[in-house]
Amino acid sequence: MEISTLYYLMLLLSILMLSTLVHEIGHLMAVFWVGHKLIEFAVGPISIKWSGAGYSIKPRDSLLTGFVAYERVYEKTSWKNEVLIITSGVLANFIWGVGFVAYYCFLSSDGLIAIVGGVS
Repeated sequence: MEISTLYYLMLLLSILMLSTLVHEIGHLMAVFWVGHKLIEFAVGPISIKWSGAGYSIKPRDSLLTGFVAYERVYEKTSWKNEVLIITSGVLANFIWGVGFVAYYCFLSSDGLIAIVGGVS
């Protein structure tokens, strides 16, 4: 494998991981906004888990997946809040992507910025 091919594969992997991070942060922000209790936040090979003693960081077996685990607070549980949490990941990716593409169109000529926006 050539160096340039390896470079582009690593670049693609980094962009996909960044897109996954943005997506999961969207879910995380919605969980905090609604007022539910966060249990675990994981993106790629890193997981941050809450236990009674505090947060712990542990490795995972995955590169391009992520999740947000939370405990619902009964008083704050409604279908509107659940829809907000479910859709917030896609909304975060959409806002991130539009922002990067707009930046590329109006302020920059770097194609990498457009690729990051398009992937997101």
